Amino acid sequence: MDLKLPTFQRHRRTIMEKRRSRWGWVFVLPWFIGTVFFFIKPLVQAGRYAFSKVNILQGVVNYKWIGLDNFIYIFTKDSRFIPDLVNSTLNMLYQVPVIVIFSLFMALLIKPKFFGRTVFRSILFFPVIIASGVVIN
Repeated sequence: MDLKLPTFQRHRRTIMEKRRSRWGWVFVLPWFIGTVFFFIKPLVQAGRYAFSKVNILQGVVNYKWIGLDNFIYIFTKDSRFIPDLVNSTLNMLYQVPVIVIFSLFMALLIKPKFFGRTVFRSILFFPVIIASGVVIN
């Protein structure tokens, strides 16, 4: 009894598949560029600042590598860091649920049909209009 394993032929991509693939990369490229410039670059820069002593003299930025000294300082010698961290955490614990609940409430008001819905939507959208007018001028 002969048992043959199936052989797989290499699939060659057609010209149309290559074009579609290229267009896919064209559409994804702005997302990659945005990720690099608005997330990865600031993250690397923040790490550089965290482990360095930064001096700015006459518009020139000088970095001196100091390792974990900044972190040792804030946890051992800075008397305001821990209370400020606790205060910020407590503020976040009550502000985030309030904002989420308020946002869901506003979404519920916008969706159904009721008398004055257009006026309510206009009032809700009014700050966006005012802000864009300020930016244009």
